[in-house]
Amino acid sequence: MKREIPFSNDVWSLKDILTILAGFITLTVVLNFIFDTYTSIESLVITSVIMIAVYSISARFRKSHLSVSDGQVYLYQLPATLKYKSSIFGKPYIQITSLTESGYHRLNIKQHEIAPKDWTFLFNQCSSNLPK
Repeated sequence: MKREIPFSNDVWSLKDILTILAGFITLTVVLNFIFDTYTSIESLVITSVIMIAVYSISARFRKSHLSVSDGQVYLYQLPATLKYKSSIFGKPYIQITSLTESGYHRLNIKQHEIAPKDWTFLFNQCSSNLPK
């Protein structure tokens, strides 16, 4: 039986959106000082609202392309290998890779992006399990 592993609806957490937004505003302010230009506060607010809307809408329609059949994990209907890794900042994620004839598909999944039971299942399928 084939079962899809969907992403949570809140894939883009508020923390992620605010981090991207803070980086954008910081970069804009720094560039204003370097190039001696003036950017109005209205343009920053409008751009920030548009960024939040785009990221929120894209999170709702993001598809995982991840499925499980008979204990085997598939990414884009190809058998996949799973590795448990940590990012530079220490955040754990599972890297899912499926090979094609001309390359590979790769997907990094963080714990908050999928259901807890799916995370546990994928963690147990990993070839390299680091301590939690």
